[in-house]
Amino acid sequence: MAKVDVGDAELIIRTLFNSTNHAALWKTRITTLIELYDKHQVCPTLAQGLVPEKTINALISEMVSDKAAQTWLEVWQEVVGNRPDTKLRSVVVAL
Repeated sequence: MAKVDVGDAELIIRTLFNSTNHAALWKTRITTLIELYDKHQVCPTLAQGLVPEKTINALISEMVSDKAAQTWLEVWQEVVGNRPDTKLRSVVVAL
């Protein structure tokens, strides 16, 4: 199994969020990111990268509109909604 640092996942997620506010691009990129983590069997690390304080703070920043944060959450929920990876799905639902 590949070894992946939670800090790397956290940075990738924050970079992805900050890269655009276009829901279709987020959906494509999040799907690709999950597929990559799946391929290397490290989706639990991706799930852990969603919850650190830095990642959450990026979403609740004064610079981020409520609509952007809500859209980001909805895209994650849509992408992981039917996935068998219960840890990733439960983390997204908890957000």
